[in-house]
Amino acid sequence: MIRLKDLMSPPLQASVMVQEQFALALNRSGQGEDAELLLLHLVSQRGPSSETFGILGRVYKDRWHTAVQAGNTTLARELLEEAIDAYLSGFQADWRDAYPGINALALMELRDPSDDRIREILPVVKYSVKRRLASGNPNYWDHATLMELAVLGGDEAAAADALVPALAAVRESWEPETTALNLRIHSRSPSAPGPVMGGASAKRPSPDDLKRRRVRARKRNTPAGANRNVFISFTNEDKPQVELLRRQAQKEASALNFNDWSLRAPFDSERADYIRKGVLERIRQSSVTLVYVSDQTAKSEWVNWEVEESVKLGKKVVGVHGETFHGDCLPRSRSTGSESSRGASRASPRS
Repeated sequence: MIRLKDLMSPPLQASVMVQEQFALALNRSGQGEDAELLLLHLVSQRGPSSETFGILGRVYKDRWHTAVQAGNTTLARELLEEAIDAYLSGFQADWRDAYPGINALALMELRDPSDDRIREILPVVKYSVKRRLASGNPNYWDHATLMELAVLGGDEAAAADALVPALAAVRESWEPETTALNLRIHSRSPSAPGPVMGGASAKRPSPDDLKRRRVRARKRNTPAGANRNVFISFTNEDKPQVELLRRQAQKEASALNFNDWSLRAPFDSERADYIRKGVLERIRQSSVTLVYVSDQTAKSEWVNWEVEESVKLGKKVVGVHGETFHGDCLPRSRSTGSESSRGASRASPRS
């Protein structure tokens, strides 16, 4: 889907369905933060929907599971809350869609089985999925949801009855894997943490609320003196050289975390506003902006804009270059304020 999207026309790329599926593909490929930014932007532009918030909940739940496996309990608590909030927002957007509802129930039961909202939401989710099944065109998620509801209710026979049609309706291998994770959550297997107390807000969180909570979690779990976050500004033509620079830092166990926004589009394209929002967020999270300077740099509208925004945010801007360097290669934004500094050094990645 990631490669296919680049072949689509701009109007098709901008459609809600394509953006949602693109975000899901990004998350599966390990680019959860990019998926999060895309989905938050989509909600801010098109309004809440059960599908968009359901996918956002999945993004947070996958990160929660990763944090649990890594033993990072503080981050796990934050991500669990955000996943619950996203799923609840999805179910509140459309009570006919049982998918975000059952996922919210699973995580709420894990966090606090005494949460009164579980008893309020469960019959609504059950009614929703039964109406879907009665429509004559159920899919895997309908049967799987009925099975999970039976597990939540402790009805082993009903769970077994729902298992057979669910398996028969599987379309993708990741579908039963998702259900298996939910069932482990229900059973509180050793792979899932114990209940995490503290209720999620009954108020549907705004995209800004979700984003702020994620930023706070990241800050709380970054010890003082830990890796330095560096934003890299470069042209697409220089991506191979930038990748060499990344690998050099990894080999030397450098205390630098490089980030950028590689999903580029023309500076004046329909997706430019969305990309700029994502880039700004990453610049804010960084302590310095590193510009890879080449013959193409001065021609890049993106690099010029990224340098300007870095200076406005008070970030130090440092230039690096390869074997050859010309003064006219620098981006147009070369004047900086007193709070910023600019340097240029030669990058010589070792193999």
